[in-house]
Amino acid sequence: METLNKAPNELTLTEERKNFLKIIPYCLLLFAAGFGQYIVAPLIPLVGSTFGVSEASAILLISVYGYATAILALLSGWTTHLFSVRGSFLLGGALAVIGLLGRAFSPDYSIFLVFDIISAAGLPFLYGPMGAVSESMFKNRANQIIGITTASFFLGLAAGGFLGPYLIPGNSIFYAMLTPALVALIAFALYLLVLKGYPDYYAKKSVKGTFKAGMLKNWYIAFASAGVAVMFGTEIATMLLHFKVSNAISYAGIIAGLAYVGSAIGSLTIPPIFGKIQKLKLGLVISGVMALSIGTISVISLTYYPNVIVLALTYFFFGMFENALLVMSMASMVNYVRDPGKAGLATSMFTVFEFFGVGIVPLFLGPGLLAFPRTAVILTIALVAGAFVLSFFVRTHRLESMEEAGTAV
Repeated sequence: METLNKAPNELTLTEERKNFLKIIPYCLLLFAAGFGQYIVAPLIPLVGSTFGVSEASAILLISVYGYATAILALLSGWTTHLFSVRGSFLLGGALAVIGLLGRAFSPDYSIFLVFDIISAAGLPFLYGPMGAVSESMFKNRANQIIGITTASFFLGLAAGGFLGPYLIPGNSIFYAMLTPALVALIAFALYLLVLKGYPDYYAKKSVKGTFKAGMLKNWYIAFASAGVAVMFGTEIATMLLHFKVSNAISYAGIIAGLAYVGSAIGSLTIPPIFGKIQKLKLGLVISGVMALSIGTISVISLTYYPNVIVLALTYFFFGMFENALLVMSMASMVNYVRDPGKAGLATSMFTVFEFFGVGIVPLFLGPGLLAFPRTAVILTIALVAGAFVLSFFVRTHRLESMEEAGTAV
């Protein structure tokens, strides 16, 4: 039997190791998508002045990724089932390359926004099938593989934050937009070389999926944690400029980048550690309480007392624990059903809520840090507090019986 047609439990150790090599181009594509999305964040004031648009319009260029991914995430689940994992990645990679290249050469805001939407439309087809990759190409490694692939995306976000302020010679955004496009083009070319090595195992599974009320807990965690994390990144430059901090754009890029370095480290280390000792519930709760505590310090400092050192530390550690909570919550979606192949709807909806948070929270709550600071701070803390409380109730063991399946919470 060919490796790509094998079920996960039929794979040998050697075949699994080969699959690790096959996902490298996928990880690079995720990196490029994150790089292209987030390179705008530290440059929001410059993007606004370049195109002569408001802060909200500039933030929309990031939020559109959230909306596009949320709306198309379910469709990405269908394409994964109907056309296989490799078909979904092929579509996502092509859209990302076209969109990112188009942004670099856009003469005005309207055309930039159109290509931004095209690029954003590719993200759910890359990000959405993440669970299918972990379940179909590897056995008993869901937390590890999701951690690796998620870390790739968040390292891309970090690169956008770090490098954006240094790719604007003469305050021109051209090179800042071109760089992630070239990375995406290289990643897509590498993916085409290993295209046939991706499985079609999940194509035969049910496209209807399974819904359990308990999944709502995970979906809320996705919405709140992702939304607040991105809001911190989109507002850092604006708030530092507002308080007249020297070298605000450069510091904004460094701090935003540190947040996603923390996210990558958190997804790579915390879920595997607690998975190995079989204490995933403890990992969820610890990640939740740390995200709440550090997030509270972050939003208060950002809004009232923007100290660069404090923000750098809190952004880094908030990213670490917020993303660990996110990854473990996403991996646990398969625990609400007996057959992992029927978790497609659940994981797609997890992505829907995650990126609705990315689209909604920064756009509507972010500007509130200046317009209505007390309310915005309270709402931000409340969002993260809700995720912490729900971390106690996330299911961490797979259902074994029909009776459990029928009452899963």
